[in-house]
Amino acid sequence: MAERDVEGNIGLFRIGKSVGAIVSATGSVIAIPIGGATMLLSNTGDSPVFIIPGSSGVVPSVADGMPIMPGDKELFLINEATHLAAIIESGAAPSRLTITVGAGEV
Repeated sequence: MAERDVEGNIGLFRIGKSVGAIVSATGSVIAIPIGGATMLLSNTGDSPVFIIPGSSGVVPSVADGMPIMPGDKELFLINEATHLAAIIESGAAPSRLTITVGAGEV
């Protein structure tokens, strides 16, 4: 694992496994890769992605989700989550969300 500084504001993050998904208005439930206590979420699309961490039964919801804005990277502790629900607003262009697990500080 290589250690690298990701956008300075979130501190040092040791990169582990990654998984990416195209997120649409129908929503997705994405398995969080195993291998770290922290996850870095990157929205490389043009639309906000609303996320909810949970189990495999978590339901995507714009109303209940936390937005990850286009171009943003957010760092979260995984805690008990095994999956991440992701959805965009109806009528918005699909976005790409990448989940990278690893270790780091906020």
